[in-house]
Amino acid sequence: MLLSRRFVLAAPFLAHFNAAVNGAGLLTDVETYVRFGEHRTATPADLATSEWLRGRLETAGFKAGFQPWNLDQFFLERCDITLEGQKLDAFPLWIPKSTGPSDLKAQLARYAPDARVSRFRGCAVLMEPGGAPRSAGRGNVSDVEDSGAVACIMPSGRKVIP
Repeated sequence: MLLSRRFVLAAPFLAHFNAAVNGAGLLTDVETYVRFGEHRTATPADLATSEWLRGRLETAGFKAGFQPWNLDQFFLERCDITLEGQKLDAFPLWIPKSTGPSDLKAQLARYAPDARVSRFRGCAVLMEPGGAPRSAGRGNVSDVEDSGAVACIMPSGRKVIP
């Protein structure tokens, strides 16, 4: 049997790779990855995961390192809506605008396709399911945003206010 030089040089790596890439080895790696926690970019869990991955790659014979880059991030601490004393879970469209240290408080206005958008200035506008044509959904949100509204609420599922 004739072996090329390239294969001979790769043989130690392939032996290690074959030993590591099996069901039990992969499961161990997945479990280790999960134990690091939430993997949002630049969090302590993400940095620890990156160090671990670099170590795994170097153990497998790869040269590994980090490439720094800048990223503007928004770390959501809380997002909910309180309506008539009832707190509703919420999640903002991404990337949200921070309300700062204070809660945002505003008069609630219902969206209607034929409404004058000027009446939304300073309001939190509720766009209920079925209240706006699906085909023009983003255009409607842009209209609300351009009107000076402080928030646009788009619930999924059931109607919020009867």
